Amino acid sequence: MVVKDEKLFETYLDRGPDELSSTEVRAALDWRDNNQPEAYRLVQQRRASQRESEERETLRHAWLADGGTEDDFNAVFPTLIKEHRAAKLREYQQEASRAATALIRNTF
Repeated sequence: MVVKDEKLFETYLDRGPDELSSTEVRAALDWRDNNQPEAYRLVQQRRASQRESEERETLRHAWLADGGTEDDFNAVFPTLIKEHRAAKLREYQQEASRAATALIRNTF
């Protein structure tokens, strides 16, 4: 029964409560409450997967807008995603540096 309840929780995450009966929703939420670490892991996996899909779609749109083809995009995607993530990290580092500098200036 535990595996079935876990699958119900996954369905609850994927489709929402409207796709399940009230009994199934109750079972899914009971499983979540009784298996919090596993439920948290499943939620985080779903969020990470959604972020990755959104990143891929954003990069694909930019690639196609620049005149690239779908086949070329699929071939260069691993390189593009590495570059995209590295650029985001650099941006976050610059923001953190600016915030730290502003904090130091305001402190003294």
